[in-house]
Amino acid sequence: MPGSGRRGRTTVDGAGQDFDAYAAAALAGTTLDAAATLLDALCHDHLLQQAAPGRYTMHDLIRAYATDRSADDDAPAARRAALTRLFDYCLAAAARAMDVRHPAEAHRRPPVTAPATPLPDLAGPDAALAWLDTERAGLVAVAAHTNAHGWPAHTTRLAAVLYRYLTGGHLGAALSVHAHAADAALAGAAPPQPAPTPVATTSATRARNFPAVIVMSVLLSAKRVLPAPSTIRRPPPRPPGSRPNPNGAVLGVVSRKGRAGGRKGG
Repeated sequence: MPGSGRRGRTTVDGAGQDFDAYAAAALAGTTLDAAATLLDALCHDHLLQQAAPGRYTMHDLIRAYATDRSADDDAPAARRAALTRLFDYCLAAAARAMDVRHPAEAHRRPPVTAPATPLPDLAGPDAALAWLDTERAGLVAVAAHTNAHGWPAHTTRLAAVLYRYLTGGHLGAALSVHAHAADAALAGAAPPQPAPTPVATTSATRARNFPAVIVMSVLLSAKRVLPAPSTIRRPPPRPPGSRPNPNGAVLGVVSRKGRAGGRKGG
């Protein structure tokens, strides 16, 4: 891929760390009320935290564990369908915000089909701008993920939808989104190639590079596989002066012990 795309990708790792009930509803393919109820239940079980009113995030340990279990347990087709609903929602919500913020320029943006899941009610230009500002990091992360994992049309259309907003003062985000869009457009001219397998990439590292809304697809569909907070084991403190173990993520301790226990009968 072009060098500009690689530079763009380095700026979005870890972006999109919080989300709202609309994104959760899109992932689950359910109503806004049902998604809000499930989010409240996940918060009650300490699997999610409220970063701000109506915004949710999760601890790195939960993120890493959920990502690891998703790779092992989720059917690829079901996961892709959930993510497609999410990306459809992100694209449509961004298009609505831009239409409310800059209605006279709607003809310059690509038409976007309304998703099957609910969209936020943006009452005016100020509300639309506030939504864009709040979701900017997540939208950049969506551009990165859709480019890297086989949704090139979402990447290029999202860049076209957000162009006016991003070039109005968010140049770092603009560079990332449009670099990903350029990569996606070039890749679309040829059959997709399988991504190279990373060497010695831990589950915790993979999780940090996933937007939180993507990890939410695991929590929304497979809450039962997560251990109770009291059963999650933490590593002992390192002696003073010792070096950290690069592969010593808590996730590895939990996952290995859980699988070993399953083989032995519990």
